[in-house]
Amino acid sequence: SNIRVSDAQPLDDLQTDNVQVNLTNKLEPPQASEPVYFGEADQYDNADTDTPIAALPLIAIRNGTTWKAVPLTGAALENAGWKYVGVGPGRHEVWGVLDTSAGDSQSKFVVAHSTDGAASFTLKVFTKPCRLATVADFAMSHGGHGRLTVSLDADCGPNKAGLYHYETTDDG
Repeated sequence: SNIRVSDAQPLDDLQTDNVQVNLTNKLEPPQASEPVYFGEADQYDNADTDTPIAALPLIAIRNGTTWKAVPLTGAALENAGWKYVGVGPGRHEVWGVLDTSAGDSQSKFVVAHSTDGAASFTLKVFTKPCRLATVADFAMSHGGHGRLTVSLDADCGPNKAGLYHYETTDDG
């Protein structure tokens, strides 16, 4: 699917009594066309806990004193958060990886890719070898050869504990 940052809504619309927005990554020009923030709206069951029960990943921008955000929705993005945000290798190219950050581990993770300085993103969903696997590493070369690694800490059904690699030779 495609996400356009110009479709952002007021960030205040996403915040309620038990929801706290945490912005974890920021890109600035020249990598992005304007400052862009990545984070999530975390929901807590009460004020005394540090662990969110739900998460909504988002991309945010600020215009003066007004914050706006694009919530990232869909089954693969349920309770996900940004595990990686980086730029390159191309000019105005941005990569991001989203994986479970709240609740039960999900069986999928999402790679976000922008070629226009974070003005828009294409999202691609991948299935993990086991829902308990977690994103461990991401790398992309200038030639479009890349690898994303997930780590599985313990045997899970037919899948043995270890590192699992997803590779590309054409930018994704």
